[in-house]
Amino acid sequence: MTHRLSLILVAGLFLVLAQGAVESGKTQASQPHLLVGIGVGLLAIVWAAAVSKARREALPVAILALAAMAASGWSGMILTPAAKVAHAVFSHLAFGLAAAAAAMTSESWAAKLAVADGGFPSLRSLAWFTPASVTVQVALGAAYRHELMGLIPHVSWAFVAAMAVIMTAAFTMTQCGKHPALRKLSIGLISVTGVQLILGVSALVGRLADGVAAWKVLAAAAHVLMGAIVLALTLALSAQTLRHVEPADEAGLASNGA
Repeated sequence: MTHRLSLILVAGLFLVLAQGAVESGKTQASQPHLLVGIGVGLLAIVWAAAVSKARREALPVAILALAAMAASGWSGMILTPAAKVAHAVFSHLAFGLAAAAAAMTSESWAAKLAVADGGFPSLRSLAWFTPASVTVQVALGAAYRHELMGLIPHVSWAFVAAMAVIMTAAFTMTQCGKHPALRKLSIGLISVTGVQLILGVSALVGRLADGVAAWKVLAAAAHVLMGAIVLALTLALSAQTLRHVEPADEAGLASNGA
C-alpha cells in the first residue's frame, strides 16, 4: 500500500513539473498549477506518515522530499530569476527524492540481495557522485533558461553528468546484471539519458532559431521533464545500490559466513 502511495505521489509531482515546464515563460504560475501543487503537498504529508510506519529507513528520504517540496513552493512565489532557478532545482529534487523513496518501499528493497562491489570507481562511490552531478546540471540548465548565466557552463557540465550517468549504469549492468532491480533501473537510465541528449540539442536549436513559438515551448518543456526523469532514476538506482551493493571484502565475508 505504501509503495502504491509512493508511485501516486511521484505521478502527482511529475504532473506539477509538467505544468511548470509548460508555464516557465509566464511571469507567475497559473491557478491550476497552484491548486495541483497544494493537493500534491497535502498528499505528501499523508505519504510521509505512511512511510514512517511501513519503512522507517525511508523516512529520512521522505522528509528530505517534503523539505524540497516546501522550498519549491516558497521559491515559486518569488518572481526573481534566482528564485525561479531555486524553484526549478527544488522541484526536481522533490520528484527525484520521492522516486528514491518509492524504490525504498518496493518489494525489491525488502528482499535484500547482496552484490560485491569490486570495480573502480566503486558503485557505491558513483551512487553519491552521479546524483550530485545531475543536480548540478539541473541547476545550470535552470540558470541558463532564466538568463543568470550563459550556455557554456550548462553544455560543458552536460558531458560530465552524462558520462557519470552512463558509466554508473554500464558498470551496474556489468557487475550486477543478475540483480533484477539494479538491471532494470540501469537500462531505464541509459535509455532516458540518450533521449535527454537528443532533447537537449532540440531545445537548444529551438531557443536559438526563429520559428513557431509552440514548438520551442514543447522542446524546452520536454527537455526539462526528461531531465527530471534522469535525476529520479539516478536517485532510485543510487538508493538500490547503497542497499544491495556491498564492498567486495564485506560481501566475501558475508558469503563465507553463510
